[in-house]
Amino acid sequence: MIKLLDFGCGGGCLSFAISDRFPDVSVTGVDIDDAVLVEPKRKVRKTSAKNLTFLTQTSEHLNESLIETFDIIIMNDVMHDLPDPVSILKQLKNILKPEGYLVTFDPDLHSNHRDNAGDIKVASRYLTSLFVCLPRSLSREPAAGLGMGWGYEKKIQFLEDQGFSVVNIDKDDKNDIPREMVVVKIRS
Repeated sequence: MIKLLDFGCGGGCLSFAISDRFPDVSVTGVDIDDAVLVEPKRKVRKTSAKNLTFLTQTSEHLNESLIETFDIIIMNDVMHDLPDPVSILKQLKNILKPEGYLVTFDPDLHSNHRDNAGDIKVASRYLTSLFVCLPRSLSREPAAGLGMGWGYEKKIQFLEDQGFSVVNIDKDDKNDIPREMVVVKIRS
């Protein structure tokens, strides 16, 4: 059975969607906010979903018993919010199986802000980032402060610097908030 981790799952929407669509995939949703997981945990108990669990990550360190457990780790709109993305990526790399994939989704913004000029949707994302993403990313040391304006070019370079190889980059401009998906593997 394929094991998938939805890291920073929030209310679990993506976890539930994957669980429903792929019943042969074991889905684990993890978030640091226990309050946000109350409803997803209740829903799992109510529906008796056999392939879905939610866990609260109570510290900055992932459980060491999870080493090389997951085939796929998804981070949906999470990486730019992390106060310490270097530490988290090292830990995710440890719990990812050697041939596993890390899939990140983030808003499609360029790292060079001039390349975003004139796009009103980008302007609204900068505003959201100012009040939501940056406070999260600055909430504790080392306070990376990346926010949405980090941009995908710098994100790709960061992933490569952490020992991952880019397998695929896919841009989805069909939604109101265009997303860019980066799929990476641990570099051999």
